[in-house]
Amino acid sequence: MLVWSEVLLRLAAGFIWLALVSNIFRVSSKSLQLTRMAHISSRCAWVTLTLSLLARTIALGHLTYHTLFDTLLLLSWVILSIYSYFEWKQGWPILGVVVFAALAATSTFSLTLERDIRPLLPILQSRLLIVHITLNFSAYGAFFLSFILGLMYLGQEYQLKKKKITPLYYILPGLETLEKFAHTLVSIGFPLLTMGIVFGSIYAKTAWDSFWHWEPKETWSLITWLVYAVYMHLRYVRGWRGKRAMILVLIGFGAVLFNYFGVSLNLATEHRFLR
Repeated sequence: MLVWSEVLLRLAAGFIWLALVSNIFRVSSKSLQLTRMAHISSRCAWVTLTLSLLARTIALGHLTYHTLFDTLLLLSWVILSIYSYFEWKQGWPILGVVVFAALAATSTFSLTLERDIRPLLPILQSRLLIVHITLNFSAYGAFFLSFILGLMYLGQEYQLKKKKITPLYYILPGLETLEKFAHTLVSIGFPLLTMGIVFGSIYAKTAWDSFWHWEPKETWSLITWLVYAVYMHLRYVRGWRGKRAMILVLIGFGAVLFNYFGVSLNLATEHRFLR
């Protein structure tokens, strides 16, 4: 199964690159053939990445969360799954360019990482841990897309404010649309992250007899949660909209990135990824 996972992963990487190229040309062209190619390559990328994830999960005997490669594979699948819904509902080629550029870079980098099966410590063989990781990574995927939409919003808003309209302005969705969908994604990601932290705390209690240890990963998870909690509070209670709200969305994802790469790879933590 591990061989099949490897073959399917390489196929998925090829389809991701094809989807990226198709969306790049699709931005400046309304060609039906390019649109069809972008959609087909996107769907093929999702199918092959899903099968690769399943094959590796079967080979490992558990969900892929043990190494940096495994977490990137899971996160890529989550992002592509959420994007596929947006592609079906909205079909914004510019969003496809950004998402597939990120996925192309991630898939290419992943192929350089160690991918051998490594034994899972008994303490990590827990269904609670699987639920915790699944919820957290689902939240990360939603936050990533909200971050992209937030960047688009700020770019659009800047052009309007400075009255310096570029060709990019005409291929971006409107400000209201961008803000609406960015908020929708945060509204999905925030409860997922909340439940992920709760299940993580329950797992910690069963594994180490304590709900919270204040180690770096847990601390930064709480900081990330607080940033998005502030966003939700200010939007619903204070009525924050527009630029201020989008800046908070960007700060929130900055905390996600630091928590994922900075803490998990470089700091002494029980959540450290194997490379």
